[in-house]
Amino acid sequence: MNNLFISFYWHFHQPYYKDLIDNIYLLPYTKIHLLKNYYMMAKIVEKNRIKTNFNFTPILLEQINDYEEYNSKCLITEYSSMSLNLLEDNKEQIVKKLLSYLSSNSLNRFERLKELSSKETNDYKIEDILDLITIFNLSLIPDLEKDEKVKAIEDKGRNYDDEDRYLLLEKQNEIIKKVLPLYKELFNENVIEITTSPYSHPIIPLIIDTDIAKRCGENNLPEDRFSHPSDIYEQIKLGNEIFMKNFGIFPSGIWPPEGSVSNEVIDIFINNDFKYFATDEDILLKTLKSNTRDSIYKTYFVKRDNKKISIIFRDKILSDLIGFRYSSMNEHDAVNDFISRVNSIKENLNSDSCLIVLLDGENPWEFYKNNGFDFLNLLYTTLSKEKNIILATNSEILESVKSEEIDYIESGSWVNGDFKIWIGDEEDNLSWSYLKKIRDDFEILDDEKKEKVKKNLFILEGSDWNWWYGKSYENTIKKDFDYLYRRHMLSFYLSSGLDVKNFVYKPIISNEINFINLKVKSYVNPKIDGKITDFYEWENGFHYDKEEKLSEIHFNDRFLEYIKGGFDKENLYLAIKLNNNFQNFKIDLYLNPKDEKYKLTFINENNNFSLLNNLSIDVEYFFDKILEIKIPFFNEIFYEDSKISFFVIFNLNNKLVSKIPQNSFFIIDTDEKNIISEWVV
Repeated sequence: MNNLFISFYWHFHQPYYKDLIDNIYLLPYTKIHLLKNYYMMAKIVEKNRIKTNFNFTPILLEQINDYEEYNSKCLITEYSSMSLNLLEDNKEQIVKKLLSYLSSNSLNRFERLKELSSKETNDYKIEDILDLITIFNLSLIPDLEKDEKVKAIEDKGRNYDDEDRYLLLEKQNEIIKKVLPLYKELFNENVIEITTSPYSHPIIPLIIDTDIAKRCGENNLPEDRFSHPSDIYEQIKLGNEIFMKNFGIFPSGIWPPEGSVSNEVIDIFINNDFKYFATDEDILLKTLKSNTRDSIYKTYFVKRDNKKISIIFRDKILSDLIGFRYSSMNEHDAVNDFISRVNSIKENLNSDSCLIVLLDGENPWEFYKNNGFDFLNLLYTTLSKEKNIILATNSEILESVKSEEIDYIESGSWVNGDFKIWIGDEEDNLSWSYLKKIRDDFEILDDEKKEKVKKNLFILEGSDWNWWYGKSYENTIKKDFDYLYRRHMLSFYLSSGLDVKNFVYKPIISNEINFINLKVKSYVNPKIDGKITDFYEWENGFHYDKEEKLSEIHFNDRFLEYIKGGFDKENLYLAIKLNNNFQNFKIDLYLNPKDEKYKLTFINENNNFSLLNNLSIDVEYFFDKILEIKIPFFNEIFYEDSKISFFVIFNLNNKLVSKIPQNSFFIIDTDEKNIISEWVV
């Protein structure tokens, strides 16, 4: 009987969750997956000595290295280790964040968590917050790493103290330090094979040329074409450096992110000396112009001049069963179903063949009982006992299974065989247009600056940001990623020394841009002297005192006390009051944010106050207790009709800390007919 070689090929990837401006991980998913998934999957392989394949993206390896070496803060760890008084002060955001990261399985496993999740945040007492933090961190520790001290905490159930939560945080750090050494050990022993991807997990064909999407029927593309194939070469080079730093050898294979390929990708991979890459069965069936799935159980190769590269194609059905369906089944029923399908494939073989089961390695397990340990352990051990089924590394498959030559491959990804989730929607195309502007700005930098911000640029070229845009996901899910994406844009501009573009401050989510209309009662005519001259000076104008941070690490610090303002027939007036007597700060006032040109910058450096004015008009201002400003009307101040739009950025000690308003712009309608005439003395 012929042999069926099976490759379990687990792709590990997380987008860059670190805010480079504040050097803090704003989202905790890398830490969560390190503890709950990556470690568990390696321990099962170590226990059973099962030949397996893993793909680590370089951008994930960098994040794991950070957690190993304590190079950066993690917001969720900062919350978990706060002093009691800070826990009380920040309880609303702490409770909201922690509960949002807990799966239904975790909530069902811990009675106290179910109780806390149904409680109103305002009703949380300090003992509730401590219990939530402790059980949250307990839920991240795999059962196989629970020693007597951890089990004692679990048995306690509630009424946790500082010693409990700090012990769990220490235990987490111990586990994190074991993860990559374990993979390296298994790699060196040839139990597993590890491959790489371009640095930031980009959709390679779209970085090569967004017009490649037309081959998959997508015609609603960004107005400005993006085409930078050299960036893929650079991303592969950087990724290989990170891979070799962690594992000591050059990777034999490469996983194109999301299985996204085109014929151009073959040349890039051959030129970078990879022996093989993998993609989805839809790509093969399109290439062969066939619907016969038997063709996916072979290996293929393409020649270019004197070089060749092999290609393996994943079985979408079996991969997706593990990814999306088996989690709702008893593990014995799920494994039996999988074995039955594998044997059906094996019985129809005419020669030794291969089966590639390739999927994201971290995402499914949250939905499995016991975080997937029981299912995966049973699957490996059962398959290893089956006749004529051989669990193998990808390289072993390429040596054992006869290969067929093809001339080229069609374009597409493992998501419906096209690129539509990343391009074509209004939000996606807006994101591509911003990326194009940033890439153009990168070109004007000198070599030293380019080297400094290259990684920032590559992070922005990652696939994950556009994954969330468009109509596929709710805005509540998109917000965190939109915010982080634009923080990376901001980091690019701050690091490059270029002026920050206005679009960095504007949500890409189409219905998240809420203009704040500032209503006035009548004209104002304040004296510009840096203080409130009389009680009624600003009374007819508007008053705004809500502040949201541009940084997560300042917690309850407040920088702005208020903005007052108004206008007469010829001028706009503003009064900005800061909360403290800061020595070194900068206030950027952006007028008509649709355009990049209209900005006033007020600088206080060691109590020397000055204005940088790039407008073609004289601006009157004075700073004493408050900053008062008088701006004569000019044509470009109006973004439409009689409406003025603006926002304010506050910088403290050369760090951006606040935008007012955070995710929108102010609008003032200066048409006299729209003034609210309701004030009575």
